[in-house]
Amino acid sequence: MADDIKKKKEEQVEEGLPIWMATFADMMTLLFAFFVLLFSMSTIDPVKVSAMEDAMNENAVKAGAGGSLDGTGSGGNSQPRLSINEIKETLEDIIDSLDIDEEATVSSDPRGVILELNGSICFPSLSSDLREDFKRVLVQIKDKVISHPYDKRTVIIEGHSDNEPIKPDQPYHKNPNIKAIEVWGTNRHLSASRASQVVEVLTSDGFCLSDESCDVDDWKTKEDCNQCNGRGNKWHPMGIRPNRLVAAGYGEFWPYGVSWNEVKSDDFTNDDIERLNQTAEQRNKNRRVKIIFAKN
Repeated sequence: MADDIKKKKEEQVEEGLPIWMATFADMMTLLFAFFVLLFSMSTIDPVKVSAMEDAMNENAVKAGAGGSLDGTGSGGNSQPRLSINEIKETLEDIIDSLDIDEEATVSSDPRGVILELNGSICFPSLSSDLREDFKRVLVQIKDKVISHPYDKRTVIIEGHSDNEPIKPDQPYHKNPNIKAIEVWGTNRHLSASRASQVVEVLTSDGFCLSDESCDVDDWKTKEDCNQCNGRGNKWHPMGIRPNRLVAAGYGEFWPYGVSWNEVKSDDFTNDDIERLNQTAEQRNKNRRVKIIFAKN
């Protein structure tokens, strides 16, 4: 009798996985889809990611690992370079020290850390001549970031403009007998010339920050600058290696506040450029210079 009951129970056992496994599998699939959706909507901060990499590199160097994650070190002679986060903090300190919070901002994109300077502090209208305030910014950047002995990352200089075309009858500021449009042609050419001029200044021997009380009319040389050294003038050496610097002019085609990914998108059109140049405030922000400190 007992054997018959046992035999019947064995016959009633169903083949396959238990029923609860189907529910469990559905739950795991839904959780996976949920986290994929969260990741797709998230934005990775390149500064934080790079800061993590730099921290790991520094620990590897201290431990004598003989290298770094980004390939900047070799053997036991590796030296820590500035991290992306350190560059960001240094640039913010420069902005505070020069009291240009309204004219400058620090941000980041997939390329690295960006110092963005309003055009009003950089150049006069329709000119590629650097203003004194802009030169003071470059001095700080060169001394505190670019000249770091173990940091040879690429620095990209970008020129940008609004979408107002150069007027045919507008004179060239250096020669009233020449029209500005004959020199620049388009806003892209003007913005490219401004970016190139920044590179020229950074790679030059240096420049003198002038004092209006000085009697010397032109401070092109160190000797001229030293004539007024006692009244606030000072010669600032530059001499950055040209192969570290890249200049690019975008004209009106990258308005202020538009991300790198948006600019590359086919959905970004001339109508968007027009919309972002409607007010005087928008156009003023679009006339700017970007200095990008590349991640690598």
